[in-house]
Amino acid sequence: MVKVAAFVVSSYALTYHRASRKPFNPILGETFEYTREDKRFRCIAEQVSHHPPIAACHCESPNFTFWQDARIKNKFWGKSMEVFPIGTVNLTIPRHNDHYQWQKVTSCIHNVFGGQRWVDQYGEVLITNGNKCSCKLTFEKL
Repeated sequence: MVKVAAFVVSSYALTYHRASRKPFNPILGETFEYTREDKRFRCIAEQVSHHPPIAACHCESPNFTFWQDARIKNKFWGKSMEVFPIGTVNLTIPRHNDHYQWQKVTSCIHNVFGGQRWVDQYGEVLITNGNKCSCKLTFEKL
């Protein structure tokens, strides 16, 4: 569970560097595919709907399977915008017969139109592994 929790937290690590750039906005039906035959790894992601924006992702290797559907609701506050993710992230580790699930935290993009743009993530992430165990991570608002 500790390694899965670290994996969940690490997904937010690059937001500091990405905040100043335009977000990736794929067109409907656009896919991203990545295959590493030497690692027996493959991943596909697709923009399933543009309005509302919904993306789906599926990655697999002999060691794990990862999939998610990512939908968002947002609120515009004038200078900032809150993004509320909807959907579940799944990770299975067949060797241990584990199936982890969690939802993402809220993101707030500050200074949308001018100044130094920055992103704040906050809320709680509850990672569950069926009835085996759970972990609650709290992201504090700055």
